[in-house]
Amino acid sequence: MTPWNYSDYKKSIERNVSQGMTQLGFNLDQSIGYAHNELSFRLEEFPGENVLALTALAISAHQGVTLSDYKSGDELYDELKEAYAQGQHEAIATGMEPPQAQEFLRDVEAVAKTLGIG
Repeated sequence: MTPWNYSDYKKSIERNVSQGMTQLGFNLDQSIGYAHNELSFRLEEFPGENVLALTALAISAHQGVTLSDYKSGDELYDELKEAYAQGQHEAIATGMEPPQAQEFLRDVEAVAKTLGIG
């Protein structure tokens, strides 16, 4: 397995959310959970990419208007809050190409604002 970039995570999550909704009969929240679960094995191999995957999941939820439903105690909310508090997003953005870093940090800002974290 090779490392992924932010775009790879967004594409994978979009595919999994779409599969959850169109093929598996899940609603949006269930499909986002399915996408999160599908990434778990990959993230065991590349734990440093966790903030990329979480942000991509959250922006997917944000675009689907469900992100604001997440709160303290929800796995996605708690993991993002911890990752952002530790500055993982800033550290990983420094290793990205400028256009991708800008997209990633813009998504981080949207997620943090919607969740009231950061």
